Amino acid sequence: MENEKAPLISIVIPLYNKEDYIRSCLESLAAQTFSDIEVIIVDDGSTDGSTAIVRRTCRTNPKFIYLRQENAGVSAALNTGIAQARGTYIVRMDADDWAEPTMLELLYKTARTYDVPLVRCGIIREFANGKTRAIPCTKTLMETTGLWCFNRLFGKIDRAFMTACATLYHRRLLDDTTITFSTELTNLEDMLFNARIFSLDTSIVLLPEDLYHYRQTGDSLSEKTFIELPEQLGIFETLMQRYVLSRQPDLADVYSKYRGTAFLTTAASMSTFGVDGMKALKESAMFDALVATKDGAHYPPPLLRLMQLLGTEKYQRANLLTKQLFIGRAAHRVIRAF
Repeated sequence: MENEKAPLISIVIPLYNKEDYIRSCLESLAAQTFSDIEVIIVDDGSTDGSTAIVRRTCRTNPKFIYLRQENAGVSAALNTGIAQARGTYIVRMDADDWAEPTMLELLYKTARTYDVPLVRCGIIREFANGKTRAIPCTKTLMETTGLWCFNRLFGKIDRAFMTACATLYHRRLLDDTTITFSTELTNLEDMLFNARIFSLDTSIVLLPEDLYHYRQTGDSLSEKTFIELPEQLGIFETLMQRYVLSRQPDLADVYSKYRGTAFLTTAASMSTFGVDGMKALKESAMFDALVATKDGAHYPPPLLRLMQLLGTEKYQRANLLTKQLFIGRAAHRVIRAF
């Protein structure tokens, strides 16, 4: 393999128990109109039939490479795959998603035409009931910068910029900056990765085509997952301070909108668990960050009231307020208040 010509694009797929979906993911990559690729599937300790499906594909198609590691999480799997990748460009993909046949070709040709290290396309959310929703990142082809994307992600809370999928990264960009996926996060790892990449303010081209299909499986989140949300937001806050805001404090104002919105929407989820949910919110690092920045961040009255109730340990009243805020259209009014 060392003597083989390196592919132009490496697609890295973290895999854990996706036997119902991995086949369609791999088939979409085998059908790409751009063929100078390698597909690295990092099995993060799957216990279902995923492993057998991938191994069969790898035996029949030499472009597909199977790696296995003990379960360490999606970020560790992504980092393993990227470290093994030989391509000039890197694409991150989830095992339950799939790509339009022309996705890689359009991403690559755009990167070469405009000589940029980053190219993004839009995504299509695929729901379990068969409905779809397009989330474009632009209406027309657009040459822009990482900071513009940072503002879209954190200033406008634009879903099109939350995922690290649907993006072509030049390998040199990752090597020169040593940016990796954080193994401290069990979710939000893509947002932190994007925040670090976008904060570099490198050139990027956005495509109007929606070429990446993001599957919403409809799996219900467990109580454990909900209880971990405040902790994860706190870790995310700490890492944002460490890797982005401490180096570029001028981005703090933009990020503050996301911080407030994320805290409120998480509170809505945590209200399911009553007082315990509110206590978990109060103990998170994100709550501390909100308190520390409340004088200069222009947070809306509902958020300030919730912070006051949590700060004085009036958890039942905080829980009631949260439920009232997120009834029907009230949630949209709260979010628009930022």
